[in-house]
This record gives sequence, structure tokens and C-alpha cells, in this order.
Amino acid sequence: MAIKPDDCIVKINDLIIGYEDCHDMFGRKDIRPKYEKYWTNFCRHTDELKVGVKWTGFAVFTWGLVTGIAMAKSSLTQLEAVGMSLLVYAGSAQLAALPLIAGNFPVWVALVTAVVVNLRFVIFSAGLQSHFKSKPFWKRVVLGYLNGDITFALFIAKFGANSQDPTKTTFFLGMSITNWTLWQSGSLSGIFLASFIPHHWGLGFAGTLALIAIVMPMVDRKATALAAFTAAIVALLTVDLPFKLNLVCAVVAAIAVGMMLDKQAAKKGYINE
Repeated sequence: MAIKPDDCIVKINDLIIGYEDCHDMFGRKDIRPKYEKYWTNFCRHTDELKVGVKWTGFAVFTWGLVTGIAMAKSSLTQLEAVGMSLLVYAGSAQLAALPLIAGNFPVWVALVTAVVVNLRFVIFSAGLQSHFKSKPFWKRVVLGYLNGDITFALFIAKFGANSQDPTKTTFFLGMSITNWTLWQSGSLSGIFLASFIPHHWGLGFAGTLALIAIVMPMVDRKATALAAFTAAIVALLTVDLPFKLNLVCAVVAAIAVGMMLDKQAAKKGYINE
């Protein structure tokens, strides 16, 4: 059920009663209109935020987890890994820099590598420039730090190249802060829990987690879920086959089940369920 803007206004009114009680003491203007605006704008995008988290949340968390495990398994100390996670907040750049740090390459080599890997953010920033150019410099720095691939893609898809929608800043912050929280939660979990992962699993385990993050959002209806379940069962039952043929069997079985269920659903008229 969608949250109505009026409901949010009522909640904000309740929250700032204490402020109004001491209003004369501080001699400040009433903050009600300012915070009503922010919360009303936020509530307008609540449903979109839920959809965004549903489709990307697991992938973002898992990508952070993969990066955290990689840092914990590298030559970095736990404190250094936490600092890198919070300050850099760029999974691809962090993974690219880790071998250079472990190999004692000069700092400038690691920095240049990270910049090259993240050059796409120059394009992202150019795309966002028309939306936030009126903001103070420090606010643009914060927005740039919080920006990410998914946030940028969803923002541009909704607001285009130059929208005058007054809710766009709230939308951007809602998406970016949510993604940042999910990513950092995954990254810090990977850093602190990596010691429980057997050393011989190495980064292969992290790669498996990344693949799970890609696949899970695709399992969005009954036919897909049953096909995935079939693939898992067949892969386990045929695991002793040579040359990894159990994977081939799993794929063939999943395709067969998925096609059969889709045909049945199409006949009954609910293919999207």
C-alpha cells in the first residue's frame, strides 16, 4: 500500500511539536514547511524506491560482500579494509587496486588504475550536471560520492537529461543512500566474516556470490523459480558426471521446465504471473 503524502505531513507535525515548544528559546523560524516538503517528496517516490530495492538490493549487497571478502583476503589489515570501504566506495576500483597494493606498487600506480577503472563516473557526472549545478560545491561533492551505476541509471531513466521536477533531489538521495547502506552493509559483513570462509575457497567463493546476485533478481515469476529449482536439483543429482556435464544437464532441464510452464501459462492467459 502506498504511503500518502498527507500521512507523512501528519507524522512530521507530530515529530516537530517538541521543536515548536522551545521555538522562542532558539529564536529560529518554523521548520515545518521545509521538512514537510522533503517528506512529501519522499513519500511520492516510496513505491518506486521499493521496486528499486526489490530489483537491485540483493545485487548491491552481494557485490559489496564480494568486495569486502576480497579486501579481507588481501594484504590489507581489517582497519585498512574498513577505511577503504568507507572512503573509496567503488567496488571495481577497489578490486583493481588490491593486487597492486599487495605487490607493493607505487601509490600513484594504484591511484591511476582506480581512476581509469572509474572513468565512467566522469560521464555520469556530466549527465547529472544539469540537474544539480545550482547546488553548493560541498553538496555536489556529497552527491558525487553517493552516486553509483544503478542510482544513475534509474535517475536518468526517470528524469531525463534536464528535468525541472522539484522532487528529483529527494529521489536521488533516497536511491543513493539506500544503495550506499546496502553496499556498505555487504562490504563490512565480508570484511568481518571473511575469517569464517575456508582459505582454499579463495575468491572463487566471492565469484559464486556475485553470480547469485545476478541470477536472483531474474527469478521473478513461478515458471522461472521452478526452472531454477529444477536446475539446482539436476545439478546436484548429476554432480559426479565428468567434464562438468552436470551443468549442461541442469541447463537443459531448466529450459525444458521453463518452456513447458510458459506454454501452460500462455494457454490459461496469465503468462506474467
